[in-house]
Amino acid sequence: MTNKKAIMHVLSHTHWDREWYQDFQGYRQRLVFQIDMLMDLLEQKPDFKHFHLDGQTSCLLDYLQIRPESRERLEKHIQSGQILIGPWFVMPDELLLSGESIVRNLMLGHALCADFGTDPMPIGYVTDIFGHCSQLPQILRSFGIDTAFLHRGTSTEDEKTEMLWEGADGSDVLLIKVYPYTGYQDFLVLRDSSDESLLEYEERKLNLSTTNVLFTLDGNDHQPAYWTIPDYIKRINKIFKHTKLVHSSMLKYLHELRKALGDDWRTGLKKFTGELRMPNKSGTYAELFYGTASSRVNLKQENDALEYLLPRIAEPLHTWSIFVGGDNQKPFLNLAWNYLLLNHPHDSIVGCSLDQVHKDMMYRFDQSRLIAQNSIWESVLAIDEKLNTLEVGGEGKVVTLHNSSTADMGPVNRFFINLRKDIVEQNAKEGLVPALVDADGNIIPYVVDSQIDDVYSIPLVRKDHGTSPKFSGIPDYWMPASRTYITANVSVPANGYKTLKIAYVTPDKQKAASDITYDAIQNTSANTIENEFIKAEANANGAINLLDKQNNKWYKNIHSLEDCGDNGDGWDHVYPENDNAILSTDDGAISGISASVTAKSNMSASLTISYMMKLPAELKKDRKYRSSKLVSIPITSIFTLDSGSKMLKCKTIIDNKAKNHRMRALFPTGLNTSVWFADTAFDVVKRNIKLPDTTGWMEQAREESPVKNFAAVCSSETGLAVITKGLCEAAVQDNPQRSIALTLFRGFDQNIGGYITEESQMPGRLEFEYAIHPFTPVDGNPPASIMQEVERFKIPLIALTTDAHSGDMPASGKFMELPDELTLSTVKLSENNKAAIIRIFNTNTYQVDGDLRISLPFKKAWKSSPMECKLEKLETDNGAIPLSVGPKEILTIRIKL
Repeated sequence: MTNKKAIMHVLSHTHWDREWYQDFQGYRQRLVFQIDMLMDLLEQKPDFKHFHLDGQTSCLLDYLQIRPESRERLEKHIQSGQILIGPWFVMPDELLLSGESIVRNLMLGHALCADFGTDPMPIGYVTDIFGHCSQLPQILRSFGIDTAFLHRGTSTEDEKTEMLWEGADGSDVLLIKVYPYTGYQDFLVLRDSSDESLLEYEERKLNLSTTNVLFTLDGNDHQPAYWTIPDYIKRINKIFKHTKLVHSSMLKYLHELRKALGDDWRTGLKKFTGELRMPNKSGTYAELFYGTASSRVNLKQENDALEYLLPRIAEPLHTWSIFVGGDNQKPFLNLAWNYLLLNHPHDSIVGCSLDQVHKDMMYRFDQSRLIAQNSIWESVLAIDEKLNTLEVGGEGKVVTLHNSSTADMGPVNRFFINLRKDIVEQNAKEGLVPALVDADGNIIPYVVDSQIDDVYSIPLVRKDHGTSPKFSGIPDYWMPASRTYITANVSVPANGYKTLKIAYVTPDKQKAASDITYDAIQNTSANTIENEFIKAEANANGAINLLDKQNNKWYKNIHSLEDCGDNGDGWDHVYPENDNAILSTDDGAISGISASVTAKSNMSASLTISYMMKLPAELKKDRKYRSSKLVSIPITSIFTLDSGSKMLKCKTIIDNKAKNHRMRALFPTGLNTSVWFADTAFDVVKRNIKLPDTTGWMEQAREESPVKNFAAVCSSETGLAVITKGLCEAAVQDNPQRSIALTLFRGFDQNIGGYITEESQMPGRLEFEYAIHPFTPVDGNPPASIMQEVERFKIPLIALTTDAHSGDMPASGKFMELPDELTLSTVKLSENNKAAIIRIFNTNTYQVDGDLRISLPFKKAWKSSPMECKLEKLETDNGAIPLSVGPKEILTIRIKL
């Protein structure tokens, strides 16, 4: 530090939770009044120079819905640099979201900044996020952002204001941490302090800084701009001895800080690598929180389903439909994303808000889902119109199965067919039943799961519906149909489609086909199901044993349930002072155990285990003990094993009648390891099983951690993963069993400003889906193919029944091929509607080389930024694009249509 006076930039700001202890409409009313007042202030008091809108842009749209007449006035202040916005649309909870959601959030934030005639703040502004994902530095760098500004995720031990953060792929950013003793409100909290306290504050700030360029934050949650800030600055400038305060902006502060740090800015800075998920040692309001991934689990389930439905099904099918001449649906899909992203602020998706807030979220999830589903039907109608489905077997009905995953789906799949009810009935009179027939004339075995009568046979979504002469199946829309849900012995290629003819045959022909063994289920004894890879058997205690036949490894007594008390809230699970966990395998813990096996032909079998589990009804009034009153909780787990599958699927149904408790499923692995694995945004991370010693810290380390799709444990020879649908919290316990603990749900009540939440108790029927996947490790890590198993579990086939017709494309084929070791994030239409955007990522610690193949005609290909700007032209060879994707690299490719 030189003798030159340090400059402290006073940054006026608000941290704007769009919804939390008030509902959105209540907060918006405050927002409108505060922005009105802010513009008055900027216009009437020239020495109040800048105000920061929390790194977000969604609040601008919320404001203008009420004050559309103020747009020009607002734009003037934004374009002058007085009001600073972006780079985000909303400040997201990184650890509960997919990488694609984080990218879309930044894309929309940047686009809105451009719409308001300004550049976004060039900083990763994530001040109140409860921990940070390992790939955020790479994501920020790809948007031209070289700095992250945060509060939580580092412990505050031996830290400075300026540090270094290196992400999973080696990308690094300057990490700026807010004042640890107050959080992101140091000027707001301390500006009225005594001279002595202010001098102490000045000294602390100087000691924390590595340069003579400092900042102080004037603001906090939902705080307005204060007219008196220039006066406070004048007063404190008379008190400080070594520092001069100036009312400033983030842009000016960053510019001066970078100059002060110099070109060798990394030298000497404390360095963090990968995830930032350290508990809080001594900071104020800096808790990481360990219950955010398991509160209000229904929100996580809805979000997870949409993070596959939108970028992995709706958008790819839309893109392929554009390739073949379909209509542009991008405005619909943009709106679906808008609804989804508005649910991603940390206090929203976390589940720590009022019941009304989360009711509003469910509405947004519904709207996003409905738009995506309608888009899917429009896309498959446009694609299937181009297929020559006559080649499957001449005229008649066909069903085309669309697989948007990067994994071949099969040999067992589930989908529905729509058949005109009158035609089915007429054929039945003639002794014929519906059959599925492939292009070689083979009858496909299937069994009926269920049937719904009198449905519309084709979704009414096309703009030319009922008028187009090109698509002969449309008139059938008005005829009553039977929708039959089936399990069939058919495979569909990755990123592709397959068409089957629907014929009518005699029952004996259909039965003969179904009796053929195709990698059949081998054992359906009283308590056992088995295929060529897995054997699962029910135990008398309600748990199961699972044999990994490829590695000859038994996992015994897995899937017991653990229930404990919860005296916490939306942020944290808190054990009551006197709490004992109840295990379903404990003597007397459950009653009425039943196990049964059902088999569907030779394709699939299910093992159903049901019992009643007695649990304390609630917490006692002192909240130190759980109640002595017991309630019986019905629990049913249905384990399903398909022929050819390497995973055992599970659906657990719980009728929750208890309060203030947490339930987890335990999977003892017995594997010798000190680490475990989970996937997060664009990455698979390795975590230590042994927790750090946090004795005396303000926040204690906990075993629970956020996961996105799976948690896994492996030795050098064998491994076990649990793949989830929207269950975002898991742990691997530091015991000899090395048990994977998957949190199913937490029930809690939360006092928010005098309002006691009720729906946070998660009452009534709850359903949870997950899969148990034994695997063979590669160099002590889960194989890259685990992400394909995730997609097999989470991406359903889309089936469309139509009349056979001529077309220019084959009846079955692939749109795209991707190297197996790479993971697909999305295929989408570019923002300018002129190109296809393909985003992939490499979760491996080594480079992956291979070809990306596109089967539809295209002109050129480039490496691109996430904002879809061309960076580097790629070579192409007859539809193949050679790729070299570095370790942990996220790659965006732009393909000209």
